[in-house]
Amino acid sequence: MDMLTDALGDLACVVTIDAQDARPLPGRIAVLIDPPELTFEGWHMQTITWTVNLIAGTMATQTLALDLLTDGVQRLHDRQVNLRDAKPSTFNLTGVGSLAAYTITLNPLDS
Repeated sequence: MDMLTDALGDLACVVTIDAQDARPLPGRIAVLIDPPELTFEGWHMQTITWTVNLIAGTMATQTLALDLLTDGVQRLHDRQVNLRDAKPSTFNLTGVGSLAAYTITLNPLDS
């Protein structure tokens, strides 16, 4: 989490593993880290793949969310976070509705 917090700086209002805490503030993004995907390639070897969700906007500010999201992806790239891909998505926040998001898959990280 520290790597993402450092890379995004003041653009992120929260970096969390708890979906209920992933509530973006106006002008900032929330970052939700999914549990890692584990691929076993043998008895002792495994590949760990992390997925990160950048979430932006409120129901009233969805048109401005894309700029925040692309800025977030660019900051991660500029700070050499090991990105595999970033795909547009939506994030359903209970009691709020669907918010703009990017789902980012990181390349496997060294253990």
